Amino acid sequence: MSRGKAIATESSVPTREFIKWTEDMDARLLHCMIDESRIGNRVDGSWTSQAYTNIVDHLHVSGYVAITKNNVKNRQKVLKDKWREVHDLFSGLSGFAWNPITMRFDAEDEVWMDLIQSRPTAAKWRVNSIRHYDLMVELWAADRATGSAVRTARQIRRGREAPRVNVDLNHNVEYTPEQPDWMGYRDPTPPSPPPSVDEYSTGGTQSVPSVPSGGTSSSRGSKRKAPTTDVIEAQFEKFTTSLDGFTNVLSSSNVHFGTISNAAVEQLHGDAFSFNLSLYTKLHCSHSS
Repeated sequence: MSRGKAIATESSVPTREFIKWTEDMDARLLHCMIDESRIGNRVDGSWTSQAYTNIVDHLHVSGYVAITKNNVKNRQKVLKDKWREVHDLFSGLSGFAWNPITMRFDAEDEVWMDLIQSRPTAAKWRVNSIRHYDLMVELWAADRATGSAVRTARQIRRGREAPRVNVDLNHNVEYTPEQPDWMGYRDPTPPSPPPSVDEYSTGGTQSVPSVPSGGTSSSRGSKRKAPTTDVIEAQFEKFTTSLDGFTNVLSSSNVHFGTISNAAVEQLHGDAFSFNLSLYTKLHCSHSS
């Protein structure tokens, strides 16, 4: 009993199917695949179960009764791999043309030499024929082109994507104030002629016409005081205008620096007023005496 059981076990081991495909079998297989693809039994590059059934039945009717579904799958893979190698090699190359009689790609000798020099594996296709190449192009070229187009589109989309920038809102950015443009500042007040009296000294003289000897000393004093007062007021107004322009330059250069400079300029206004008031008092007292 043990011997019979062992024999049964060995005979139940499945054996691998080997089929030698002929040129006629390949032609019938490819033609049948094209027909099944046209009637919609091929979805997204994959055959439906009905397509495999129809292909196997067609080969059985043609006399190849030993063909199974697995034989069809394996033969399709062999044919497709061979076609893909040739298609990717010659697709887009100039100078080559498919010859349906010789079933090879024809080209000038120098063109072939250039290709073989760059791709030595292409030398075999100069002498080996590629049977049923036109049928395989009709069957698989569309899928090959679609796959390339999809990859190219994805590459284009990746190239157009803008790089993402991460911003840390908790990061403190140090503020560097801008330096004011001192050279660009110009005094808006036109230059005035030099005064006829030196306002910084009490011993100066003025170019006022002399008063006749018949005049009194009080009239001479009042004529002296009037021009001196006008000169001081004119100089004070000029100084004030210059300070205002200087303030505008500082404020427009930088907001933070302008805020600080306003207090300094106000102090300068006060000092200038005190200085001119003191000078005016000294000159007034000098002329009064």
